[in-house]
Amino acid sequence: MKHLRYAITLTILLTSIICLGQKPKHAVAEQTSFCEDGADDLELKPVALPRLVLATVMNTKEGRDAQRELSQSEGTERDPTRLLKGKEIRLSDSGNRFFLVMGTYPMSGADNTWFWIVRQNGHKASILLFTGGNCLDLSAKTTLGYRNVITTWSSPSETETTTYVYDGKGYKVLRKRSHPNGER
Repeated sequence: MKHLRYAITLTILLTSIICLGQKPKHAVAEQTSFCEDGADDLELKPVALPRLVLATVMNTKEGRDAQRELSQSEGTERDPTRLLKGKEIRLSDSGNRFFLVMGTYPMSGADNTWFWIVRQNGHKASILLFTGGNCLDLSAKTTLGYRNVITTWSSPSETETTTYVYDGKGYKVLRKRSHPNGER
């Protein structure tokens, strides 16, 4: 009888250990790729951005320029915050909230999407990165506890890849590589 109880206990223990190491089948994959025409791994499912995050982006030069342009145009959407979509992202384990914000015209470039990474800490928000590109990817590699960021921009003739790293205050360019399309 003791042996039977021992065998059952051991089986339960081993099963628990194995199950703890597995992800639930219903777990949603974290989105790490954001592209102007939909992401490589998942399509951006925008969330309602906090007012503080929207105000921080709209208070940039690009935001003020877009507001000015919208106030002079007729028959277009007048609310500039409707030109922004975003998603909460995981950049670090710092306890802050982070948002990736993507703009649409006129909150974008002629041949690229504008991206902002905004950190919200309580009642304060700051922009850690503003960049343009066709895609923005969150790398698994980190610098100072923050994920590295990689942007890609392509024209018919070339592709440019830029890697950004966190420097304690915001993101800075680590390296920029360009190559003609059709070559690697």
